[in-house]
Amino acid sequence: MKTIVPAYYAAFRCIAGCCRHNCCIGWEIGIDDSTAAYYRSVSGEFGKRLQANIRSSQDGCAFHTNEHGRCAFLNRDGLCDIHLTLGEEALCQICTDHPRFRNLFSDREEIGLGLCCEEAARLILTSDSDELTVREDDGISVPLWEDEAALLSTRDTLFAIARDSSQTVCEREQALLTFAHARSLGGEQLYALFEPLERLEADWDEALSLLPCAPDREPPDELKTAFSRLFVYFLYRHLPDALEDDRLSQRIAFAVHSVRVLRLLCAASGNTLEVLCDLARRYSAEVEYSEENPDILLNAFDVV
Repeated sequence: MKTIVPAYYAAFRCIAGCCRHNCCIGWEIGIDDSTAAYYRSVSGEFGKRLQANIRSSQDGCAFHTNEHGRCAFLNRDGLCDIHLTLGEEALCQICTDHPRFRNLFSDREEIGLGLCCEEAARLILTSDSDELTVREDDGISVPLWEDEAALLSTRDTLFAIARDSSQTVCEREQALLTFAHARSLGGEQLYALFEPLERLEADWDEALSLLPCAPDREPPDELKTAFSRLFVYFLYRHLPDALEDDRLSQRIAFAVHSVRVLRLLCAASGNTLEVLCDLARRYSAEVEYSEENPDILLNAFDVV
């Protein structure tokens, strides 16, 4: 079994208190069962604080948050008191993993970084390379299932299209949609599709409102590599789920239109790398990390 990661993966480090958009604010932070049991066993004053700030329901345990959406253990310096008091090993699974995601195949585990983290977004969009590399290999060879091998071969083809610098970003969008036999949506159509979706932050409305009138043009040269990275990121993250739901074409369309939304919004907002990084982070939080929105979008992307 191998562990596969993008080339930039090893460079990721949480920037903790320096983060402008802390992942401990505005999210429900669920606690896995084994960690919840450990927290119940912690004694002393900190144990009392732990137990008083965990709520339980039929869906499991989660940390309490205050009226501003801050986790009860996020201190004034933007640091986690559980980490500071009990050590990194005491963090629950979601806090240990974030912003990482994982996809499993017969012969490998693929790990990536999610765009919703500002430091991860910066790395993804500015990396010298996003080629996949082997991080670990236990030497045990396991054959891929036929459908897994077919999906990975297709993904390699899509990666090649996404990285083809001889084509413009707009041409690559269209080539990927043509490969998927998917309908191409413009700014007004994308606004109609995205506007009704569940919201995390109210100010996302303001960003989306730019879509209908956003200039549909090629990004400046200094952003073309960043958009190439976005194509690969969305394909890498979302295509493996087609093994479960058999919606490969829809997932390609989701990846491409995710990039298109970001291209249009970036063009309407200044066309700088800083703007694109922030839009990518917000898009990921609003769309990818919603329980409902990805499925709504997949159902909406027509294929012919």
